[in-house]
Amino acid sequence: CSQFPLIWAITPEERGKHDKQFESLAPVLGFVSGEQARKFFLQSGLPPSVLAEIWYWIVVLVLWFVCSSRNGLNAKPVHWFTTHAIYVCNAHPNPYPG
Repeated sequence: CSQFPLIWAITPEERGKHDKQFESLAPVLGFVSGEQARKFFLQSGLPPSVLAEIWYWIVVLVLWFVCSSRNGLNAKPVHWFTTHAIYVCNAHPNPYPG
């Protein structure tokens, strides 16, 4: 979609950074606990209400992906999208398209 802001695109460099952050959480079998994720994302400085909204949309995205791909869930992309959404919300006062 040509109107979709480029701020939502995750560059290869950002993905590499997010991968390192994810690995620093010592995932077990490719996953981190909900408590680990919560503590990590609370460090962003965003209000819990904004983090809750981000997490809601990440869950919607993940459910859509899992249901449509039938390949199961990979936790790393969830981390990429969540971390990037937090970055965008911290860096831009109104990041929502439209």
